Amino acid sequence: FQAADQELQAYYAANGTYVGATLAPESGVTLVRADVGSFCLQSGSDTLAEHQDGLHGPTLTGPC
Repeated sequence: FQAADQELQAYYAANGTYVGATLAPESGVTLVRADVGSFCLQSGSDTLAEHQDGLHGPTLTGPC
């Protein structure tokens, strides 16, 4: 999730929000939710899903 965090932080610095942010498909990470001040990233699916809620948040088991 580290590279995605960096992409989103750059987007936030330029726009003051995470709304409208996208990630490169080759990142392997999906931006599930993005709002004014937070976001949720996910990789994998079903029982193999992991997610990160917010910038530098811990990686947790399960979907966003």
